[in-house]
Amino acid sequence: MVRYVKNLNIPLAKPLLDLHVNISYHIKQLNKAVDWDKCYKLERRILYRDWEKPSDMLTRIETKIARQVPIELVLRLLVLFSVSLSGIKEKEFDSVRRALVQNYGYQEATTLSNLNTAGLVKKADKELNWEEISEVRFTNK
Repeated sequence: MVRYVKNLNIPLAKPLLDLHVNISYHIKQLNKAVDWDKCYKLERRILYRDWEKPSDMLTRIETKIARQVPIELVLRLLVLFSVSLSGIKEKEFDSVRRALVQNYGYQEATTLSNLNTAGLVKKADKELNWEEISEVRFTNK
């Protein structure tokens, strides 16, 4: 340890040390603002479909929107939710779109439209309801 300290060029290392401390401080502030553990648990619940009703999960996502957590987290949750259910009911989709625009700005309407075009966040088909399908049968021809 003594050899390392003797070989250390203090005037050169000080700016790098200051930079490192500042970056770690900013990362800590970002992590304080968002409870990453809760978001992770919510993602897991969405992926494993661990809920009573889909509207419960959507309410949690809308709560995240109201708290103005970073938009990337909200969009990730929304995409996971939409993909896992093959779409969001039209009324709920409009509610989420309205909340996104009110809390994050009108540019998020374009983002949501782009996600819809990509098929990541979409309205559910009225004809296809996965919750009503109880059994899948495969036939050999």
